[in-house]
Amino acid sequence: MRTFSVVLFAVILVVLCSSADIALGQQQQQTTQQLGNDVAALNYALTLEHLEAAFYTEGLALYNDSDFINAGLSSEVRSYINLIRAHEVAHVNLLTSVINSYGYAAVRPCVYNFNGSLSSIRLFLSTARLLEATGTAAYDGAANTINDANLLQAAATIATIEARHTAYLNELTNQNPFPVDIGPARTPDMTIQATADLFIRCPDTYIRPEFAYKFVPLSYNRTYLNQSGQLETSEQVENDNDVLNYSLTLELFGVAFYSAAANFTDQDFTNAGYGSAYSFFQLIIQHEYSHAEFLTQVLQSRGATVARPCSYNFGNNLDSVENALLFAKALANLGVNAYDGAINRLTQYDLIQAAASIATVEARHAQYLTRLLFNISVNQEAFDLAFDPAQVLNITAPYFGADCTTPVIPVKAYTLQEFGTTAYVQPSPVPTASPVPTASPSSRPTTTLRPPTPTPTPTTTPGGNGNYNGNEAVIINFFFADVLRGL
Repeated sequence: MRTFSVVLFAVILVVLCSSADIALGQQQQQTTQQLGNDVAALNYALTLEHLEAAFYTEGLALYNDSDFINAGLSSEVRSYINLIRAHEVAHVNLLTSVINSYGYAAVRPCVYNFNGSLSSIRLFLSTARLLEATGTAAYDGAANTINDANLLQAAATIATIEARHTAYLNELTNQNPFPVDIGPARTPDMTIQATADLFIRCPDTYIRPEFAYKFVPLSYNRTYLNQSGQLETSEQVENDNDVLNYSLTLELFGVAFYSAAANFTDQDFTNAGYGSAYSFFQLIIQHEYSHAEFLTQVLQSRGATVARPCSYNFGNNLDSVENALLFAKALANLGVNAYDGAINRLTQYDLIQAAASIATVEARHAQYLTRLLFNISVNQEAFDLAFDPAQVLNITAPYFGADCTTPVIPVKAYTLQEFGTTAYVQPSPVPTASPVPTASPSSRPTTTLRPPTPTPTPTTTPGGNGNYNGNEAVIINFFFADVLRGL
């Protein structure tokens, strides 16, 4: 497994440093300003990765296996924390190598203030949970500050690993492993403010990446303008719609599966030996419905044709609770790979952040189900895989019925690629504005997508003491309000 991780690291590095054209169609050369901004985004991420790596290194140096056992934990927990540390070090090494490969200087580690958070193992783990949640939200919030497609995809594959860490540490500290359906996204300024007390002094400036040169809304209408002043084209609008419909096709597939799996009762889960998982499985179902609902609303607000449900062939995957859980795990992991593989095909600023925020929730689901089924709390790999849309559709093809329409495979789309010059014609009539949603998923405008049975929200994790307070849902993603207004 270690050999596989080393090979994967090498492959990612080669891909990131390659100068070969990866886009379909004509590609423009990246400007110095765009490259400088991307390097700033990488150095911002590296600053956080240095922080996490140093935190785990100091904590593990203080506490050995016996200390973990005396704290009511197992030595296995320490091994998993050490694996998380190894992941953070791998992230540091990759980001440093890529920055240096562009001829820029990578930020160096700082001197940190961890004293209060390392006074006990329990505080160590609680702080680790908050750091991982902050790191995940930071990647989600900075994904749309990256111009280059390769770099954006690499950042996505790190973000979903950070989300997996968060799910495990949430469970370990008696928190809900996935408290919200769409992950919070912290802007760089919010992240800097949240972590400021942990820094004593730094040899380099804590860099704030600027907006990417992707398309951002001018106002509450359907006109988008590139940061460099270029108006969005019809080809770009249609391309982003293709990406959204590709994602929705997969989400509808998941919704159909979960609609059937929702027929299993609490007693069925108990009889199968998974009694503690019933409420969490119901919450996963709710999240998948929410993802499909969100994508549907965004497509409708853009005046696009929306992918529709069809018939599916689930075979024996619904024959038992265990089979359903195994298939759910496979779906969650495929969802991670699919979002990580398609995020760099989006051109609009807000849609990139939305995709990142959904992907990290899928990663939390996957990590929880992996632990539940195989007692593997942290996966070995430091980077998630990113699957090409054609690969994902090939994997899922046997499960789709004859009446299903294969979505258009989106091209690799980003600012440096030419799409053409056809002006984007605003649809008529423009969709009416939706009410501004709050941070609560239940307050979003409703659609016909609804779980077939009530879905209770768990108040504690398996073996937990009910201390979940939902503090990760405090951050509001204001850009979702713009999307739902019909920008």
